[in-house]
Amino acid sequence: MIRRHNEVMMEQDTYQMLAEWKSNLDSCGMIFIHAIGVNAHALFKPQKKNEQPPFAKNDPRIRPIPFPVRKPTFREVNRIHRVLSTVVWYPADAECVLPQQFPQQSQQSQPVTQSSSPTTSQSADTGTPLADSEPSNANA
Repeated sequence: MIRRHNEVMMEQDTYQMLAEWKSNLDSCGMIFIHAIGVNAHALFKPQKKNEQPPFAKNDPRIRPIPFPVRKPTFREVNRIHRVLSTVVWYPADAECVLPQQFPQQSQQSQPVTQSSSPTTSQSADTGTPLADSEPSNANA
């Protein structure tokens, strides 16, 4: 009984928040959603009979998040935003490695870096610049 009450309250809070964000959401080019089961259903049905649902099922802007999502925390939201808004560039002659082909890293392995110039290197997972010095080797 208490669980159902909490679910209803959360659904009402969600509808209210989406109503407040409506003008911002209407101007978005893409909307990424991760909602499973009842939560997904709540986003595409009206709260009351004569109201519009928060999102239309056929809205081409709505996309699923294309990678695994962890527990819904603020830290996870920031991680998802960072991954979705990051472009990783590889040179045309680089070998393409699909995620399922990545070797399992041991705890002692060093992060892979890609050197774009003699003094600057980039992180292989995000492409963001690292320190201007050469990567250090922990075993040296």
